[in-house]
Amino acid sequence: MLFVVFSIDLLQAQQRGGGRRGGMPGSGGPGPGSGPPRMMLPPEFDNRPFNIALQQLPPQYLGCDGELAYTRIKNGQENSKRGEIAAISKYQEKTDQGPRLPLPPTLDLESTYAFRVFPEWLYDAHGQILKVYCPLTAVLQNGKDDQSRKGLRVKYVPRVDNREVVTNAYGKKVEFEELKFREYLIAFANLKEFPVERVVLPSVMEAAGKAKKGSGSVGPDEENARRETITGNISVAPVEAQQLQDRVAVIAVCKLVDPYVTSDTVEQKPTPERPRDYLAQYYYLDVRLLELWFYDFDTGKVLMKMKAQQTSSLP
Repeated sequence: MLFVVFSIDLLQAQQRGGGRRGGMPGSGGPGPGSGPPRMMLPPEFDNRPFNIALQQLPPQYLGCDGELAYTRIKNGQENSKRGEIAAISKYQEKTDQGPRLPLPPTLDLESTYAFRVFPEWLYDAHGQILKVYCPLTAVLQNGKDDQSRKGLRVKYVPRVDNREVVTNAYGKKVEFEELKFREYLIAFANLKEFPVERVVLPSVMEAAGKAKKGSGSVGPDEENARRETITGNISVAPVEAQQLQDRVAVIAVCKLVDPYVTSDTVEQKPTPERPRDYLAQYYYLDVRLLELWFYDFDTGKVLMKMKAQQTSSLP
């Protein structure tokens, strides 16, 4: 059994949700009788096995770092870390110098993991339903779609994103695009255990609306624009929905399954006909999806738990 142990220095990585509030308070001076200004610490990734029995998450909960989890498993660094821990424990037992703190629980291949995924949302004011979409992504194997699995993105790492007008070998001005990135995804095969629908995502509808308004075009074909998603429908009053739309978040609770990690790469080199340099690297954590938790990122309040083949709203 391989153990995945997260080092303390790497676990200080800081990540904020897009558009989330936080950080330092305002720069105004303290009022009469007030104490020193307080620093709001940014959230950290969770390095412990996830407790699936929880009913409340910590405020600004990020879950596990998908990139770090993949790297630890892939590189096999857990073996050396396990040896270090064993050596420390043996030394402590030998010296017996006072009480010893227990070692913190660590993630291994048998642990329950929680990864934050990035949803889109749309509020149905008539039905007072906040629809939270978790877009599914194709999983690649040797450059082709693996029809048996789907993925949920848990981390996106941009590398290069440049566009410029250049003169090609024929003396014609063309737009040269250079796009390179890494994505970390959880890939799961138990797709039929969750309700999946095909929808046009709110971001696509918004982009199409802007394009239509600006150019007078009819926009993209709706059927081709549809994406498979797992959708959470949360009953929310209009006032609360206005607040939640900026704070709703989702974590995927899952267990690792063999072969634990896989990867694939899509690369396109520029040609005179197609001046595009494209490199997409996909890193998959192979899992069995247990539950999706929809929660308020700022407070940690769990709004709904979607379990395999059933959903249950919390009071």
